[in-house]
Amino acid sequence: MSRLPPSSTERLDRSRPLGFRWCGRALEGFEGDTVASALWGAGVRTFGRSFEYHRPRGLYDLEGEGSSQLVSIDGVPNQSAGTTPLREGMEVGAQNVRGDPRFDAFGFLDRLDRFMPAGFYYRLFHRPAWAARFFQERMRALAGLGVLRLDAAERADGGERAERYLHADVAVVGGGPAGLSAALEAGRRGLRVCLFERRPWLGGHLDWRVREGRPLAGEAAALADRLARMESVRVFRHAPVTGIWGENLLTGFQLAGPDAPSEAGRGEVHWECRARTIVAATGSIERPLVFEHNDRPGVMQADTAIRLARTYGVRPGGAAAFSVGDDLGLEAAADLASLGVDVRVVADARREGHDPELVDALSAAGIDFRPGWAAARVRGRGRVRGVE
Repeated sequence: MSRLPPSSTERLDRSRPLGFRWCGRALEGFEGDTVASALWGAGVRTFGRSFEYHRPRGLYDLEGEGSSQLVSIDGVPNQSAGTTPLREGMEVGAQNVRGDPRFDAFGFLDRLDRFMPAGFYYRLFHRPAWAARFFQERMRALAGLGVLRLDAAERADGGERAERYLHADVAVVGGGPAGLSAALEAGRRGLRVCLFERRPWLGGHLDWRVREGRPLAGEAAALADRLARMESVRVFRHAPVTGIWGENLLTGFQLAGPDAPSEAGRGEVHWECRARTIVAATGSIERPLVFEHNDRPGVMQADTAIRLARTYGVRPGGAAAFSVGDDLGLEAAADLASLGVDVRVVADARREGHDPELVDALSAAGIDFRPGWAAARVRGRGRVRGVE
């Protein structure tokens, strides 16, 4: 297990282990884990393979932004391991794999990358005409994003669902500090407010950040407590918004859980909300850096690494090298070092403008800090072995 000691910011209940299966192997996580954090905590580094060249894929983000951590769950493909809560008895499988994800039978294609540039098949396999269909069928068999079993599709389609129609003066999308503040101000004015947050808890980035040894989660909890005391405000947790449409219409769904309406049962509530005003407080996403082999298992976003440690008590890796371009990256590196992770180097693409307190924290932790530097290439095939 790659677990860290419990911390004040984690969202796990370590007294409640959950058993699940990964590619036929029995593994264990905890109540509060996502599928991704449970897999990483159990030592799984390769989650699947890329859909054309079968390059190994690992955990890159915990927000469902990328395709690296798409897995099949109970036979249903293309589920985000980073956002799907772990449940007892889950059957989780890798996608686009021939055999074990660590030793894919088609993994040799990755070594032929210099002979297969993007779109090479359009130029190479359409002549002679009689052979085009032959190659087309075989190329399509290698590609694709998961396989849907009919029995799994029938079970998923037959799950319990409920529908709900909401009306609000103000609809707030996002339960981070900005969204909580907007909902509080609207509620203070006596307006009807619906706040939608896709995570099971409120607080956004404050939930896992620590500054000068002090967790910032208490600030978010104070805002959430004030919000809970307002009768005109309704909060929907674990409720992703799927679209904002014309005439201020929002659509989304809420997963089964303690906050879901009773009519949801064990399924989902699909809802529509018509609002007079919409506040989009959805935060930001990290912009991935471009360098050779930046898709290898072990390459992950800085906030993914710190959330693994702070929210799920999982060690991101045995040793870490940061290539960043903002102060949040420096903060994550210093915080991981304080948790006992071996942070070897922090390369910051900026030559100046760094927070001096964070630079001092890196120096105090003995971390090699290099302004004006960035990752150029990752070494290793199945997983990260080094970085240039």
